[in-house]
Order: sequence, then structure tokens, then C-alpha cells
Amino acid sequence: MNINSAYQPPELLYCLKNVSVQCLVVAENFKTQDYYAMVSEVIPEIPFSEPGKIQSPAAPDFKTLICMGNESRQ
Repeated sequence: MNINSAYQPPELLYCLKNVSVQCLVVAENFKTQDYYAMVSEVIPEIPFSEPGKIQSPAAPDFKTLICMGNESRQ
């Protein structure tokens, strides 16, 4: 499934919750959009989670974020 890259945080969260997304692959950023920051805004547990073990009440099925880019983020 593809998620519209123009979505804003509330639309992204709606998809993550209501489509039962388990894994999301994003570019780190594109033009002015910082996708890692956007996903972390709606799932604040991401920076503190082990890879593949995200646990968030906001999107219970979501477990993994794969972020393609040049920066290393924890």
C-alpha cells in the first residue's frame, strides 16, 4: 500500500491506525518535507524504540519504520 507523501500528520496517523500499517518505508526527507520528523510527531515512541519493536497506543499495529537517508537516527 502507498501512503500519499503529501499527507500531513493527522492524515498520516489516520492511515497508520485505520489501515493497520505494520511497517512504513520513507525517504528521510524530500524538498521541505521531513518524513522522519512527521512520523515521529504522530508516533512519539519511535526515537526510543528498538528496531522492529515500536509500541504506540496511537497506532497499535505499527512496529517498524525504515527511513532511507544519509543521517543516522536512533
